[in-house]
Amino acid sequence: MKTYVGKNENGLSCFICWELKDGRFSATAHYVNRAGTDYDSCGQILDDILNDFPENDQVQRIWTVWQRWHLNDMRAGSPRQQAVIEGGIRDDFEKYKKQVEEHNSKYYTAKQRLLADIKNKLWNQQDNPERLFDKLLKSLVIKAGIATYHQYLRPNEQVLTSGFGGDAPKRISVGYATAEILKKGLLKSPDWYPYVCQRLELLGLLLDSEYLVEKEVVIDGVTHKLNVAYKYGSKWLKEELPTEVVEEINSWIEVPFEEKTPIELLAEKWGAKLVYSHPDRGVIQRSHYILSLANGATFPYFCGMESDAIPEAALASVLRDAYAAKDGTELATEYFIEELGYEYKQAREIAKACYESYQKLEGLWDEEVEELASQI
Repeated sequence: MKTYVGKNENGLSCFICWELKDGRFSATAHYVNRAGTDYDSCGQILDDILNDFPENDQVQRIWTVWQRWHLNDMRAGSPRQQAVIEGGIRDDFEKYKKQVEEHNSKYYTAKQRLLADIKNKLWNQQDNPERLFDKLLKSLVIKAGIATYHQYLRPNEQVLTSGFGGDAPKRISVGYATAEILKKGLLKSPDWYPYVCQRLELLGLLLDSEYLVEKEVVIDGVTHKLNVAYKYGSKWLKEELPTEVVEEINSWIEVPFEEKTPIELLAEKWGAKLVYSHPDRGVIQRSHYILSLANGATFPYFCGMESDAIPEAALASVLRDAYAAKDGTELATEYFIEELGYEYKQAREIAKACYESYQKLEGLWDEEVEELASQI
């Protein structure tokens, strides 16, 4: 099932797809580029769709069901375990994860400031501030709300006592809060599964004795099928959809996308047609095509998916190639080397082929076509 939502402020067409099969619900969303030739983004992005269309009632309803019931046959926990997780563990995890992210952001900022301070005070500009950073942290002392580094060390660990006026070693001070952040260091982002297992174990629910599953156990060489307490995450469990949720899903309306895309309109205007390049060679050559236009121009086209064997997809491919070489083969060759990593010989051959496509479109190429090609 698929519904067209509308165009967002960037001119991208937005769609939501869903499926309800054998009691299993899933939903995805995607944006199509302005040319209408390919996805701009896709996947579990219903949050983005909701942000773009906050007043769309059906989008809100789909989003609500998706949030709670997407892939309901892939639950890691038993009903009791899931209830405890949704009752607080998940929120605690998100809070902790956010705290770690905030700390690490502050750590990076504090480190950059300290490195800048080190660099400004280096008497030997060849010394590397990064090499001194860890040594300085080890010598950090916090007293009465003031953090001071004992002696400013060079990479050879000799105390620096000259070059700053007098015999006193140079000191670097930072605020107490910044010092605490630096001493704590960079924190590892928490992983969901170990976190939730630890929390469930503390609650005595890592193994749910009220939810038994069949397990094969070998005893004295004989395999027995026993009912054992379910361990969180040991298999995928299905959470049945409530009747009201099924009714809600079945009430959603498919809205068709009826307008023609820019690439479809251009294909009609140019009389684009697609035929097999070798119709006599059977199925093995069915991925090789020839795109022809009303002006007599022809282009080879290869596609690996049957859904792409349409004039619009072939024309989009030609426009993309032509756009890459519109400024000549030299610049196109540089682009394929620097941006796509091709070797010179291969880049040169591709650039020449793309430029040939551009030349074949002479008389058809204008600002409007160039704008469309830039969006593909």
